[in-house]
Amino acid sequence: MTINNKEQIKTIIIGILAIGILAVSYYAFFSSSMSLSGQKAAEKAIAYVNAKVLTGSDKATLDGKVVSESGLYKFNVKVAADSFPSYVSKDGKLLFPQVMQIEDVESSSTAQNPSAQKTTIGNFLISSDQICYENEKPIFYFFGSQSCPHCQWEHPIIQKVAKLFEGVISFHENFDNTNDQDVFAKYSAQGYIPTEVIGCKYYRNGAGENDGEAIETQNLTALLCKITNNQPESVCSGVKSVVDSIAE
Repeated sequence: MTINNKEQIKTIIIGILAIGILAVSYYAFFSSSMSLSGQKAAEKAIAYVNAKVLTGSDKATLDGKVVSESGLYKFNVKVAADSFPSYVSKDGKLLFPQVMQIEDVESSSTAQNPSAQKTTIGNFLISSDQICYENEKPIFYFFGSQSCPHCQWEHPIIQKVAKLFEGVISFHENFDNTNDQDVFAKYSAQGYIPTEVIGCKYYRNGAGENDGEAIETQNLTALLCKITNNQPESVCSGVKSVVDSIAE
């Protein structure tokens, strides 16, 4: 199997988070003469990725400078057109696709703690953002990949519903591409797919499989009607009661 997708690479590259946190503590306080230079440690990590992780024609390369951060070396891995941060221990023995920032709980925002946010139909979270527009049309973003079975389930439903609003919304169908990464990073902080962002007002990380196709179609339609002021009327009149039930 060829592994070239950015999310696959991030998932497969070694790293159990619990071990990672212990390693961060160890190398922050007990770094010694065992340490390699940042360049050497990063090159060793890149060599591992190419030898053990990537099986396709693309190869990982070092992208930019290597910096020391919280007892680890931070560097960017570039594969094809994608570049993402990774971390390696200072002896070059442990590789992490990402680390978790430990913050004061009281300073955490609701954006970083989705469980503290209000939800509405379809388990969509409600953001505090204003509705976002492109060419005066509300934007509907979908992020997914063929490698994700939940995305495969959700994708045709998204396409079917978006078609109902053709000419009324601006549909950004980000399936196996890296477009709109600023939006993806904002509404999917952990990089989960599928992610649906409806007018920057309602968003969800995950699919609606538990509700089934009919209810998922109804929920998506109603949420889009909510941000389009019930346009087109021929579509939205059929889900009026659902639209009226949507929390704001």
